[in-house]
Amino acid sequence: MDLHAETVRLALRRLFPTASHEQLAPAEQSVRWRTLGEGEVVVAEGDQGEDVFVVCSGRYGVYARNALGAIQLMTTIDTVADVVGEQSLLSGSGLRNATIVTLVPGVIGILDAEPLRELLSGAPDTRQRLAAGARTMTANKLRILAAELSSFADGHSGGQPRVRHLEAGEQAYSAGDQVKSAFFILSGDLQFFHPGCPMPHESAGAGMLVGERTLLDRKCHQVNAVARVATELLELDAEALRICRANSTAIDQMLVSLSIMEDMPRIGSVKRHLETSGGTPCIVSQHQLERGASVRVRQYPQQQLTIAGSVDSMTEANATITSPDGRSVLVLEEKSGQLLGVAAPQDWSQLPEAMGLLFRGQSLTPLQIDAFQATGEFLVEDATIRVSAGAEVVCGCTNTTSATLRAAAQGASTVEDLMRRTGAGTVCGGCRGRLKAIIEQSEGQLCRLQTAPLAVGSLLATLTPAGDAGLPKGRPGQHARIEALIDGRWVGRPYTLISAAEQRWELGVKIETDGLFSNWISQAPPGTVVRVSRPEGTICPSPTDAKPLVYVVAGIGVTPAVAGVRGCRGQRNIRVIYSYRSAVAAPFLQELRDAAVDPLIELIEHDTAASGRLDPADVAAQLTAVGPCDVIVCGPAAFNTSMLDALRRLPGVELHAESFHHPNRGEGSRLNPGQWRVRGFKPRHPVGEPLPIGSTLPPEEQAAQFLREYHAECHPDADPSERIAAAVEQLRDAGAWRKTPEELGFAARLAWRNAARCVGRLYWQGLHLHDCRDLRCPDTMAAALLEHLRFAFNGGELRPAITVFDPGTNDRPGPRIWNSQLLRYAGVRLRSGKQIGDSSNNELTDRIRALGWEPQGDDFELLPLVIETIDHGPRLYELPADCRQEVPISHGTHPWLATMELKWHAVPAVSDMALDAGGMFYRFAPFNGWYLNTEIAARNLTDTNRYN
Repeated sequence: MDLHAETVRLALRRLFPTASHEQLAPAEQSVRWRTLGEGEVVVAEGDQGEDVFVVCSGRYGVYARNALGAIQLMTTIDTVADVVGEQSLLSGSGLRNATIVTLVPGVIGILDAEPLRELLSGAPDTRQRLAAGARTMTANKLRILAAELSSFADGHSGGQPRVRHLEAGEQAYSAGDQVKSAFFILSGDLQFFHPGCPMPHESAGAGMLVGERTLLDRKCHQVNAVARVATELLELDAEALRICRANSTAIDQMLVSLSIMEDMPRIGSVKRHLETSGGTPCIVSQHQLERGASVRVRQYPQQQLTIAGSVDSMTEANATITSPDGRSVLVLEEKSGQLLGVAAPQDWSQLPEAMGLLFRGQSLTPLQIDAFQATGEFLVEDATIRVSAGAEVVCGCTNTTSATLRAAAQGASTVEDLMRRTGAGTVCGGCRGRLKAIIEQSEGQLCRLQTAPLAVGSLLATLTPAGDAGLPKGRPGQHARIEALIDGRWVGRPYTLISAAEQRWELGVKIETDGLFSNWISQAPPGTVVRVSRPEGTICPSPTDAKPLVYVVAGIGVTPAVAGVRGCRGQRNIRVIYSYRSAVAAPFLQELRDAAVDPLIELIEHDTAASGRLDPADVAAQLTAVGPCDVIVCGPAAFNTSMLDALRRLPGVELHAESFHHPNRGEGSRLNPGQWRVRGFKPRHPVGEPLPIGSTLPPEEQAAQFLREYHAECHPDADPSERIAAAVEQLRDAGAWRKTPEELGFAARLAWRNAARCVGRLYWQGLHLHDCRDLRCPDTMAAALLEHLRFAFNGGELRPAITVFDPGTNDRPGPRIWNSQLLRYAGVRLRSGKQIGDSSNNELTDRIRALGWEPQGDDFELLPLVIETIDHGPRLYELPADCRQEVPISHGTHPWLATMELKWHAVPAVSDMALDAGGMFYRFAPFNGWYLNTEIAARNLTDTNRYN
């Protein structure tokens, strides 16, 4: 073996040319020998092992698996002193990424991994050379896949797959081009640019397939694709892709994974490539986020697995939580609950939501953590994905968010105080049940729901804990708010508890014809997770009271009576006067009949289908015969009113009323802007009337007046003198002063409250501020505007919002936007004189066309956004599909209107008005409320200077 020993020594000197003999000695001494016959396998793809092989004699084939799982030859090795098998050592995975088979008998030397790892730690040049070899092997694997793609597509009716070569800087396709092909990147990489933007938002490297979804959806390209370096592409048409997907499970898995990647949030730039990790091919996406963080995502198509993590924040101190089935794992920052990592199967329904939280650096609440550990789902609310936590609208009438309420709750001790400070709960009252939880800083507790038929039109709901902790303490007769996450929003209503044990609650539910929540409950699968609040209410009769207890109830209002019978049976005289439409539709009727065998319990039934409405005078006569007693009335509002009027003058009768239509029992937080009006509404001006437009009052005095009003309304016990002095000093030095986010939010809401011509100002307290004053790059400003549109649209239930950008200083102007609204239709007058689109936007359209954008000739074509800064000049940004929310216009009694194919955009986000606050103008501050139909019909579509 002396000759073979010399071969190994030669191989080590080639790998580590600067290493001394003493440094190489441990590796030389570790060598073992293996003699191989023809066809013998040296290593198999996926095997464990990090030893490295040196070819001393013989010939060997290196094979990789194709999409069908068969091995295919990539290259042969027969040069003495060549090194193979080093990639598993280099990657640190310990898994072989290729199969090596003996073609001609020979001898190999086997080097132990440990001394080689020591040598590599001090030889960066060697590591780079080996990494280059890994890239070559990956390229060979890609060519196998490319050949497979071509072979599957060969013979179809469309164009044949072909290889296309691009030089650095050459375009693969342009935005607006009709999509004809998808491209598989064999080598090099492509960068993707939005039209008019000089910086790429995404890049794709070798092994990636680009344009596949756009091709199959028959859409136009939305971006420009440019080769960063010399790049080689395999071009495939739609038919070729369909054949590949139909014939190759592995290819289809890769395409599905790519589609999932496309669905993930876009926040910052991303670079994607294909690599082998642990002997398994995976798609790697490196996201550089605008907030400065970096997130790496690995997609394993064969295993249908996704692993993602924040590159800079993963430490051993982080907390790990696992779903009950063990398939999904989340990594959290221990104190804040910030999501730092995700490992989950691709079929996990909440994977996109988890990735959204990870990219945005958001945290899971304790409730969400409990939900994930108990159910494998973490109940993501729609608003918490799109915007910062706390943006959920709690009060639909005033659009007051949870963040606003929680901030106000710091200085409030009662629900009434919180209502006074925010206006929430003062209109329909449907959100009052949630205000108590906000005062207590409680998010409720998770439990599982089971339902069973109770009577026609009603059901029995049973709640049990979702985790180890028992249900909140309560008493039968109290009511607790039950909520479910429906379409990304918590919706619910209070129900009376008929039993309230620590491990089991029961309640009766009437299925309302138009009731959102009750119908949802009736269809919820067994074990569905809901959350419950702490029970409240005082209608819980004592079983030891000597006075008789009388219930006068109707329909589902029987639930307090059932609770009272269960709690006081055998201890107190109880009479239940029960009015119902028919026995089959009477909830708990049989239970009450069974209970009436107790001599202390009397049930008086009144079937309205047979006997008409229950006469309050008859009830009064019965109570007169009973004498002094406690009476609880529960039913519809009209039933309660008539009974209370008849009974309140009876001597010795103590009346209590509970209505299942009282304000606290709203069907949930469904937003209906404009459904209420306050007569004689007059805004408050605690420190004087607002300044008129064009006021000549010095900016310093305007700032002082603003701060006095802010403190009078928000911090009445604080002295604003010090804050005023600081603001005045900043104004004198720079011509601007920096408001705190709370001050800026108040300024925006105050401005809306003072806008006398705006009917929507009734909702001024619900205006959401997006503070973007620190953004400097037009790309990030554009992203903020798109987030504004998504937040405002809110799935069709619009929310008022304002996004405020840097106002600038005396020495440096702030950014500006060309568009008068974020959504605006193009206007072009042809040489023939014919007008296309909105004529009020002709001039703006001409200016945008000068930047290279061209309209397609549609009457309703949304303009791109143009943002201009002193450093970057004007930049153009196309609106993505999810920001192009439009409403087709039709009429219920005039069907001909639909034939005109009219439409209008949903969000009126005005962007050419300045926010005038505290002696400063914020000239880039787009704001939206809601459209009135007359604005669109009488002005936008009818005015001669518009669509005429």
